[in-house]
Amino acid sequence: MFNGFCVFAQNDVSVSMEFVEDTVEVDGTAAVKINVSGAVKKVKANIEYNNNLLNYVGEGLGFDITTGEYTITFTPSDEPYILYCCANISGPTQLTLKNVTCETDNGSINLGNITAKVTVVPKYVRIYTKEDLNNIRNDLSGAYLLMNDIEFLPEDFLEGGAFYNDGFGWIPIGAVVKEAFKGEFNGNGYTISGLTVNKAYYNYCGLFGVNHGKITSLRIKDAVIDGRIGINMSAPSGAPSINGDIDYEDKDVWTQPDDSITEESLNNYDRTGESTAGVGIICGINLGSIKNSFAQGTLMGNTVAGGIAGRNNNIISGCATSVSIKDVNVAGGIAAITSTYSNISDCVAEGSVEAILSGGIVGTVSGKVTRVYSLCEGENIIGNFGKVSGATISQSYVFGNAISDAVSEIKPIEELPDLRFDGGEWNYDKKMPYPEALSDLIEDAQEEIIQGDVNDDGKVDTVDLAALKLYLAGMGTLNEKNADLNADGKVDTVDLASLKLSLAGIN
Repeated sequence: MFNGFCVFAQNDVSVSMEFVEDTVEVDGTAAVKINVSGAVKKVKANIEYNNNLLNYVGEGLGFDITTGEYTITFTPSDEPYILYCCANISGPTQLTLKNVTCETDNGSINLGNITAKVTVVPKYVRIYTKEDLNNIRNDLSGAYLLMNDIEFLPEDFLEGGAFYNDGFGWIPIGAVVKEAFKGEFNGNGYTISGLTVNKAYYNYCGLFGVNHGKITSLRIKDAVIDGRIGINMSAPSGAPSINGDIDYEDKDVWTQPDDSITEESLNNYDRTGESTAGVGIICGINLGSIKNSFAQGTLMGNTVAGGIAGRNNNIISGCATSVSIKDVNVAGGIAAITSTYSNISDCVAEGSVEAILSGGIVGTVSGKVTRVYSLCEGENIIGNFGKVSGATISQSYVFGNAISDAVSEIKPIEELPDLRFDGGEWNYDKKMPYPEALSDLIEDAQEEIIQGDVNDDGKVDTVDLAALKLYLAGMGTLNEKNADLNADGKVDTVDLASLKLSLAGIN
């Protein structure tokens, strides 16, 4: 995608700039392509950046000690000039060429400034296996990227299986608010199937217990989350309250997590009675954000159950569910209970939601609900229609006729058959939408060695040469297996020379 700006001047002289890729990882190398047209002898400019791109590799680079700016001078050719940047910290960033000056036969022409933008993402820990997924609990603040589909088998949760866990099945990642998952999990559009929770080990059940981080582009299919038996209120004397006196309407719950409950303290509770756990396929309670994700499966519990999260205190956006929920007090196709600070938008749910208080999207609602569809037959958007004070519901639609006219913004789906969300156009013909894979972050899951492809983008080019130069200069990281071109067990200047020859077509 071209994201630079072209600047044109007299005598048909122009300069344009673009990042070769829109996304680069921290410690990775971003390549900027600068195109020059017209009879230009030399291009000069200063380089300005906003602290995400700190180190540069390219011909004709200098540093102006008086202004503190990098400078660039090069002679245009038929091929674009390539400037390589080493990404330092994550976030959106931009690079600007200031006071671009072109020298021509007719004198100098100043083209002003040219800017190109790129997003620097965290350096992800790659998740390939069930064991990798389980190990996320060892670093709850890390950034993780799912690299392929992961399938749990029934025998994984039987006695002797890797995830039997004394009959409880999968133990949720980030069990309590104090020890929540605070990192980033990018599902990359891949699917985790067969996840099974047989009993509630902690008070929040799902793939994650408490999500206080960012979960995106995740698909979960054929999940069975059963929180009916397990941890409960009949604690031994001296044990803390199961809820830790948490006020779920307090905005600081998801900015300053409660610190009175730990996993260790919950281990004092009886786990053989009727559980009070909240259940959701992705998490028991969401204090962070869950976006562009899909969840399908069966949920059972005694208190609250939601297709994405049991409780939602923050953001759920662009998500879809296909669920069967039963044996529970409060249930919703997306979330069972939401707080004042909840914001659910651009979501669709289908399936069966059976509870004392149930809704196709939310069981009992506070906060905002915007641009949602309920395809749950016989269910309205929310369960507590007569008690929606403090809730804002708009642009929301249900399958068939609305059960109540209490909220005028809720209308039958037939009145608006199609709705375009930020994530693309969704289908409403009982085919759940899937988030698309982030192709720019996908890498081959196999341990294939591609000599010269040091940045693991599937090709060997000048970007790899720049990355290897940065690495040898002590800046950035790379795939050492691919960089060891002469297979002598080390990466050094001999490999750099080999890569140069290879790119020149000599070897």
